[in-house]
Amino acid sequence: MRKTILFPLVLALALTFCPPARAVEPVVPAPPSWCPAEEYAVFADGAAYETATWDKILSLREHAGAGNPEPQSGTDTVLFNRLRELKRMGGASVDFEVGLLKVKYALNAPPKGKRRKSGPTLKVPPMARPARRPPALWPTSGTPGPGSGTRT
Repeated sequence: MRKTILFPLVLALALTFCPPARAVEPVVPAPPSWCPAEEYAVFADGAAYETATWDKILSLREHAGAGNPEPQSGTDTVLFNRLRELKRMGGASVDFEVGLLKVKYALNAPPKGKRRKSGPTLKVPPMARPARRPPALWPTSGTPGPGSGTRT
């Protein structure tokens, strides 16, 4: 009697730990919104067109398409790691997709000499600023300090 009750319970418990079989849908490569269709290429090696890799590419495309700068380690760590993984993978298809992302990130970058605002500017409270040295501590090695009465 115990075995007939215990076996279905153990089986049910064991099946809860099995991941569900996920239907693998074939990836249909399509150009990003910023790339004309006639300039987009699909490569035979297909490393970029595997489901896990393609999901990373799509998340980075979405980030780049929104006008964001290239992900940095401290601010966009997840996207930075995804881009780094893609760069390390290699292969013609992955390199092509990374190149498309780099072009878009370059277009999103601010003009040379101008800085992009990344958020609210940090205001430093007066107590955290370095204190000015009092005049008694000014150097006296031959250079006149303020108020010394000598002019150069």
